[in-house]
Amino acid sequence: PVARCAEDLASAMRPWGSPMKNRPVVDAIRRVLEQNAPEWPGRSAFVVGEVMDYSFSDFQQAQTLYRTALKAQPDDLEIASFLGSLLNQVFKDTAGVKALALEYAVKLLAEAKTNPTVVGAQRMCQAASWLASAGVRGKETRRLWVAAKKISRHGCVQTNWELLEGKELPWTQRLWHFVAYPQ
Repeated sequence: PVARCAEDLASAMRPWGSPMKNRPVVDAIRRVLEQNAPEWPGRSAFVVGEVMDYSFSDFQQAQTLYRTALKAQPDDLEIASFLGSLLNQVFKDTAGVKALALEYAVKLLAEAKTNPTVVGAQRMCQAASWLASAGVRGKETRRLWVAAKKISRHGCVQTNWELLEGKELPWTQRLWHFVAYPQ
């Protein structure tokens, strides 16, 4: 119950970050969490990182919080996904993205076998596209990409088709994917 309360408090800071952009309130809630939440720095650190990332564009702080949360919860694929996106899009940290994607590839593929979901497909596609962008075209990249395509053909899969397939996706195929695959 206390852990859930801490996560709820962390989530309550989202409106103070966006659209209100009230950094003092967000920082005060963060201090309360750091001092009182028994599971800090798990999910609460992740939520605070998300607010720093998306509401305040404090990318350095977001990266620190995502890493802290991932250290506390190393099997949390959502946290890994957010950290990887930040490293890839903001910091252009090819080595960091490559290491993170390779580390989580096994977990992503295992999750897809036991519980194939569209969210899982998006995460696998994300990791495959990070690896491809970093110049890694090995079996891990291919396995992630193939597994993602088996589950979904929307979002990340359509966006990164040319990067990972080496050719543009024809509009007729896009139409078929829209009809044939769940979103």
